[in-house]
Amino acid sequence: MVIRFPLLRVFPTQGRIRGLQDLLRSFFSCPSPPAEHWLRLLGHMSSLIHLVPGSRRRTRLKLIQLNQQWNRWSMLDDHPVSWDSASRQDLELWLKDENLGQGQPLQVAIPDHLLYTDASTVGWGATLLQASVSGLWNIHEQMLHVNVLELRVIRLGLQHFTEVVMGSVVAVFSDNTMALAYLHREGDTHSILLNLEARQVLNWAEAHAVLILPQFVRGSVNVVADCLSRRHQSLSTEWTLHMDVCHLLWRVWGYPTVDLFATVSVRIPNFVSPFQDPAAIATDAFLYNWDNQDLYAFPPFPLIRRVLNKLQASRNTRLILIAPYWPQKEWFPDLLAASVEPPRRLPLRKDLLRQPHIHKFHTGLPGLQLTGWRLSSTF
Repeated sequence: MVIRFPLLRVFPTQGRIRGLQDLLRSFFSCPSPPAEHWLRLLGHMSSLIHLVPGSRRRTRLKLIQLNQQWNRWSMLDDHPVSWDSASRQDLELWLKDENLGQGQPLQVAIPDHLLYTDASTVGWGATLLQASVSGLWNIHEQMLHVNVLELRVIRLGLQHFTEVVMGSVVAVFSDNTMALAYLHREGDTHSILLNLEARQVLNWAEAHAVLILPQFVRGSVNVVADCLSRRHQSLSTEWTLHMDVCHLLWRVWGYPTVDLFATVSVRIPNFVSPFQDPAAIATDAFLYNWDNQDLYAFPPFPLIRRVLNKLQASRNTRLILIAPYWPQKEWFPDLLAASVEPPRRLPLRKDLLRQPHIHKFHTGLPGLQLTGWRLSSTF
């Protein structure tokens, strides 16, 4: 591979490009190449998955076609496997240098838009910013599996907001793990129907220069989905630090400008919410750009690893983090490495932690060993 630092992109070498294109021309010279030629071609294409945009998607359909005509356990490697005009059209994209020479970005993409989608067996809906769109499935669509419908609503939502999202990065939120997995893996071979549905979404995105970031949070860290369904209730994973303790830390380390994890503005006027909130400056702390900022974070403890990873990927970022002093955790060495000031153990006052909106205090403070950390991304 070739890494071009001014562009922050990685490219395949010219040798690899020429090798694949020569193999394709040889492949096209035979209407029914043997299975071993298919495997060799797919191997070359798979080796470029991380270097050529859309390459994984274009290998899925070929692998499905190969599996439909050849059984590796009962047939010889020289068994002929035919390709059709649709396959040739897809493969011919690999013969164009401009398609193979786009390169993949090395930077973590920051979304420009957040699209929320949902589907049932009756209808569908999608929201972007303050706008929304919905519809009902026809009789044929109502017979489809919900996983297919969840993928279809993503395409319908994107298409409806085409003028807004064209040429941008879109984080797509869904509560369907299968639909998101097919988008993240650019299809799969387990379900032909799901693969085709995901392919339509990704083909549309490619044609309109849209980069899709599939997003789902589950289990104990399912903050976004939990808040969307219970906007006016506090979360079991959310606790707020007593304001006196906050000011004590901020007087020592400086006042932050943004609270990364808040469902209400109770500490800092600028806050990032886990759900769409007109009062918040952004939605989802991990999709927000942390570069060149002084931040405050008191995240649910299962998110500490992601917080440290995000900090490492940020530039010129300073962070006041509230986290337990748990040396046995795998993230603890990275927490120490990012620390630029001695950590400060928080006082064990009974009112240290409280649930927002309700008079409920945390009763297990000794086991938490809560500590204030002054961190920096320059490490």
